[in-house]
Amino acid sequence: MLVNSTGMAQTNTWTGNTDTDWHKSCNWSLNAIPTCAHDVVIPNVVNDPIITGIAHCNTIDIQSSTGALLTINSSGSGLLEVTTCPTAATDNGGCSVNLLPNPSFEDMSCCPSGLAQMTCVDFWINAASGGSADYFNTCDFTSTAGGPPPSPIPDGAGYVGFLDYLEPFPSFAPRKEYIGVCLPTALTSGQSYTFEFELATSSGSSSVTIAIYGTTSCANLPYAGVACPTTTAGWVELGSVAMTPDNVTWQAGTIAFTAGAAYIGLAIGPNCTNPPPPPVNPDRYYYMDNLQLY
Repeated sequence: MLVNSTGMAQTNTWTGNTDTDWHKSCNWSLNAIPTCAHDVVIPNVVNDPIITGIAHCNTIDIQSSTGALLTINSSGSGLLEVTTCPTAATDNGGCSVNLLPNPSFEDMSCCPSGLAQMTCVDFWINAASGGSADYFNTCDFTSTAGGPPPSPIPDGAGYVGFLDYLEPFPSFAPRKEYIGVCLPTALTSGQSYTFEFELATSSGSSSVTIAIYGTTSCANLPYAGVACPTTTAGWVELGSVAMTPDNVTWQAGTIAFTAGAAYIGLAIGPNCTNPPPPPVNPDRYYYMDNLQLY
């Protein structure tokens, strides 16, 4: 049964990213199951939607001229009933909603043409003011001096890169780079979260511990310098994972943590331990893509 209403509404487009289940939020462009506040659009995609039970929307546009389909499995007459529906709450329908904006770095204001152009990508910045994490996109710039990432890129055309190394003798000064983001909504203190990502190197195989850091104020983004975030007041490490990525395949990383406060600013990159000095590991450059936080 499909229940319809009228009035001002937001467009919610079927993507079918996960499967054919209408009642899963991750199959929709708004990451929300349609309610009476949504104008639903059904385009021609691989996974055509199937409704089992009752579904809500304001209007529905099934783009049948392009081959789009909608199947309604009803235990009753099987007829489509259109009537005014009550306000329906949005739930996640068993799907994990990504809390990160622009998690695969697809949205941008400009196509990067060289290194140190994080200003091109929407929402994300250099978390360290003295650092120069890099934004790459297959629209133009896709490489570093160390070499390109494994192909294909995990998700879409955009990805980022950052350094973790010590300056050569005699200084051996650490230089660490991080990407940063201010979340649309702060994490809930006491709640458990999972951070997932994919990682590769620009050259060979290199051990690294990737960490995620949090702050309760976006005013702390960016923080000063090129050191670990926790060297600056207001930052804490939320969790980390040791990995040995290479330049042949992208490797999946997972960090589980419990938020100790309402963190709203995040920094992602190497942990605070310094790598071996050159020439033991002269090129410690890492690519990252397909970030998930739920």
